[in-house]
This record gives sequence, structure tokens and C-alpha cells, in this order.
Amino acid sequence: MSSRILIVLCVLLLIVTPTSGAPFWVEWQAPESNLDGETVEVSNGTVRLNATIRGSVDYVEIEREYKDQQTDDRDIFRVENLKNQTIHAGTKNVTQVRVRAFGKSRGIDVTEFELIVNDATAPTLREFDTTRIDNTTIAVEGVVYDATQPHFVRFQASPGQEILNVRTLDNGRQTLGGFNIRRTSAEFERTLTIPRTQKNLTITLEDRADNTRTVTVPINKTTSVTTPTPSTTPTASASTSTDTSPTTTTLTATPAATTMIGESQTSTPTSASTPSGEINPIRLGLNALLLITVIVGIGVLLR
Repeated sequence: MSSRILIVLCVLLLIVTPTSGAPFWVEWQAPESNLDGETVEVSNGTVRLNATIRGSVDYVEIEREYKDQQTDDRDIFRVENLKNQTIHAGTKNVTQVRVRAFGKSRGIDVTEFELIVNDATAPTLREFDTTRIDNTTIAVEGVVYDATQPHFVRFQASPGQEILNVRTLDNGRQTLGGFNIRRTSAEFERTLTIPRTQKNLTITLEDRADNTRTVTVPINKTTSVTTPTPSTTPTASASTSTDTSPTTTTLTATPAATTMIGESQTSTPTSASTPSGEINPIRLGLNALLLITVIVGIGVLLR
């Protein structure tokens, strides 16, 4: 009778214990194939993650953290897969990323890497409109967009510049955490002192990577194109901007000659045959208990 009970216990353990040998790992395609432990250079702060998960996945947890002198921004969220997931990186410092994939067989694959943004593309102006209110005042509204983070919008008004800091466009005040690096666009409305004799308005856009674009638009005409025709070529600036020191001229510099994602890859792809998942210690204990029980059961039956 005792041997039959032992056999029943072995069968039950086989039913409730998941298979420990089920393969589970992640094959990365973007931003690089060989990603774990690497520092990756990207051309802007909007980064796409693409990977194939080998095995049955339960969920994926993505954690991104960025800090500099003006901001402390951390984001963590869950997704079902790694198909074209978007994260955002800062420009002044390294962005830390950790991706954890959890398998239904309790396997875990962890990938950690860093992002460095080398952004040489200036912001653009969208849906911009100017309206003459009276002889000395105009109203302007529009949207500034940048794939990293827009920073300043400068209007050449009278008697000097009118400056908008994108960080202050949330209810007219700065957020406690500094810049929200997920913010790639900002709507604005303003009234400016512009005499009727002035027929055009000059606007300078600047992002957090210090790239600037200067555009000139007619007053009292609506611009619906993605970007009005620039009066100067957008350029990257080598200086570091602050919130309180406006720049009245377009700064120029040659962007660093670095490898950008989407242009060329320099890493060697990892082999898909080597899983990088971790084994759950609880499951190992259960499997060991099952093995011991089976051996004891066989011994009892042979007596």
C-alpha cells in the first residue's frame, strides 16, 4: 500500500511542477543585436526597442532612468512583447535601461544597457499661426517638435526677444522633477508686441542638445506645413545652454562623427542558440525533490 501511495505522489509532483528545461531568452534586433552590457549611441532621444522572445512570455518590464543637473526622470512600465516599444533618452548624460522578460515557465531574461544621444537635428515648427490684434500687438500659436526634447522658443519682438521655456508650458510653471524627457512636442500661445510696420516674425527654436533652427514667417498668415522655410540652415551648437541665458544668434558647430543607429552597426550579433535566461531557485528545489521521490519510489518497488 505504501508503494502505491508513493507512486501517486510522484505523479502529482510531475503534474504541478513546470518543466525546468523549457528554453527562454531574448534575441535583440534594435537598437543593436549585441545589447546586454553595451553603451549604444543613438541619433535622437526617441529610441525603438525590437526583439524576438524565444519561449512563452508572461510579460516584459522596461525600466529607464536619466539624471542631469536639470532633471531626474525615471520611467517603468510593463508590455506584452518587445515589438517596436518606445523609450526616451536624455541628451546631457547617459540614460540607463533595464529590460526584464518573464517567461511562463518562470524563466527570466535580463538585459541592461546605456544610451548616449548624439543629436544633430534642430527642432521644427508645426501648425503655426500669427494674427494681428491691433497696431502694436499680434497673437501667435503653434507647436514645437523635436525627437529628443524641445527647450526654447525665441520670438524677435519689440523692443527685444520674447523667450518661451518649454519646461514652463505646463500650467505656466516648472515641474519639480525638471525636464520630462518623454516630451517631444509642446503647444504654445503668446501675444507679442510687434508694430504694424513689421511684416514678418523671426522665430528661433532650440532643443536640449543645443541645436537651433531660425524661421521667418509673414504676420497675419497661417502656416500649416510641417516646418516653415528656414531663413538659415539648422545647425548643432557646441555650447551648453541654460534656462536663463538666451542666445540671440544661431550657434554653429560640426556634429561629432559617431556611429548612429540606423546608419551602420558595429557590434557582432549574439548566437540565438545560447539562452540568457536565469533559472528560478524555487523550481530547482522542486525538481530536486521530485528526483529524490522517484528514486525512493523505485527502491521501494524493487524490495
